[in-house]
Amino acid sequence: MSIEIEKKAYVVYVLVLVLLVGLFDSCDKQQTEHPDETLAKQYCSSCHLYTSPELLDKSSWLKVLPV
Repeated sequence: MSIEIEKKAYVVYVLVLVLLVGLFDSCDKQQTEHPDETLAKQYCSSCHLYTSPELLDKSSWLKVLPV
């Protein structure tokens, strides 16, 4: 009987661990995106696919985006 209790406790511990890892993983993803990036995705994606800022240098972006 105690083996069954140990198995159930192990399953509960594993489930809690999986839930905690999922929670922390989703929180990390929410914090990595800058608010300006969200705005750029909404604005730029209305006409074309979102372009990552790293694809152009700063002087090129100044020509693309209004001051």
